[in-house]
Amino acid sequence: MNEIRADIRKNRIYICLEHGNRDEVRGIVNDIEKECKKLQRGFSCLTDIRNYTPISENDEDLLIQAQIILWQAGMTKVVRVINSAFERGQMQLERASRLSAGYSAAAADTIEDAEEFLDSEMNDPER
Repeated sequence: MNEIRADIRKNRIYICLEHGNRDEVRGIVNDIEKECKKLQRGFSCLTDIRNYTPISENDEDLLIQAQIILWQAGMTKVVRVINSAFERGQMQLERASRLSAGYSAAAADTIEDAEEFLDSEMNDPER
């Protein structure tokens, strides 16, 4: 299930992507924009794509739009929780983030590892 939520206490947006047609992805983009408004600049992002099925290449413009929204809203650190069996999905998101906003995401195998990385990065911004 696709899910977008902001954790104001951690100043973090959580994005869980699984699949979507163009209309569903448009809804995800809208939800990302809405949730970003709840956060302060410098927020982190944890994206769970362990079960992500890549969308059509014709719809990648929506991924790019979402990543631009995140970057312009003030996102600083990003970790994607990946499943190595779904490498194509990771590559699709990484390509879109590099092309759209020029950022790259760290990768983690579990949500716990991603949380630990983001928490340590936010507590020590010099890292």
